[in-house]
Amino acid sequence: MDPFFLPDEAEEAFSQWLSQLAPGKVALLASNHPDWRMAMAERVMAEFDQGHPVMLDLCETHIDGWQETLADKLGEDLLADPKLRLHIFHTEHSYLDSLATGRDLWQTWGEAAEMPGLVVIYTDLPMLEALQQHVPAWVNTCSPVLAVPSPSFDMPYEAMSRLAANQASAASLDIADLLLKQGALAHAEAWFRNALDSDNDQEPGRSQLGLGKIAISRAAVVEGIDWLGQALDHLEKPSLRGEASLLLGRAYFSQRQWQDSIEWLQEAREQLDPVSDMEAWGDATRILGRAWEERGHPQEAIDSFLEAAVHFQAHPDFALAAAKVYQQAAAVCQNQLRWEEALQHFSAALPLAEQSENDMLIDSLHDSIENMKEQVRKKGGASGKKGFLGRLFS
Repeated sequence: MDPFFLPDEAEEAFSQWLSQLAPGKVALLASNHPDWRMAMAERVMAEFDQGHPVMLDLCETHIDGWQETLADKLGEDLLADPKLRLHIFHTEHSYLDSLATGRDLWQTWGEAAEMPGLVVIYTDLPMLEALQQHVPAWVNTCSPVLAVPSPSFDMPYEAMSRLAANQASAASLDIADLLLKQGALAHAEAWFRNALDSDNDQEPGRSQLGLGKIAISRAAVVEGIDWLGQALDHLEKPSLRGEASLLLGRAYFSQRQWQDSIEWLQEAREQLDPVSDMEAWGDATRILGRAWEERGHPQEAIDSFLEAAVHFQAHPDFALAAAKVYQQAAAVCQNQLRWEEALQHFSAALPLAEQSENDMLIDSLHDSIENMKEQVRKKGGASGKKGFLGRLFS
């Protein structure tokens, strides 16, 4: 593989850890960065001509797809290397996954491991306690543990562990939502289905809503639409109904079904609160403008864009969103040869782009403003000329 350079803080910790490894002892390596795993494992192997046992944390791996995940995250060439002695341990996601599914990950992996040189170990936190439970002989044969967290991945393990202690469906849904926000779709799906099958579901429809989000994230749009339709048969809270309607509006937009998209986006705007659901309401209004534009209704598109722009402009953190929507309104006016209006909306977008320090958008808006000023001058000149000739022949 091409050399992969770790950031300074990770490299310092990794190099110090390498110097403490001893042949014959298991190297306990935890990293939740997808690229660091392969690089670290290969460097450990390179340090020892005879190979060295490496225990690697693949905490996002789903219980039903761990072998495919290994091949994807580490590469088939590395897995086929006869020097590799790779020991796998799991934390966080898979711990919660086993709670949701009722399946023992240790048994599942132990029975299924068939790759040459691959030894599968399931551990729970704390790691060494689980090692002692499953493989007592290893406890005194381990090299020091290295844990290098990725700054781009922060799993709230302790918070979810507390929730997991309560197996009520509401807790399952809270865990599912946390996993979904972290992008752990397979694990979130397990928890949503766990709540869906529960007799104590305190929020009917919320599981279907979550499963609809997951399906759409996987580009399974038709499946997502089906789940969201089921959710709306049960959801009662306006904010959740609005969220489902917005997702349906987006889904139909992606399918180029403009009229269906418009109807669901209008429904989302009615259900969502412009204050408490500020971002979602603004998004629904912005996408509604795009749907009207695709439907061939430019004035409705402009009206929606301007409504979204004013809405976002009232919130300092959304200055960039406001600038972009003003730009969209201006672009529709420009296509309609409505130069003065286009100039007005491009000009409204510029200070918001400057506030956001988005240089690319700032440059684009400057060019558009100059272009519109030129068009307005030309229009003014043509009107004056026409008026003069009209008087000559009147």
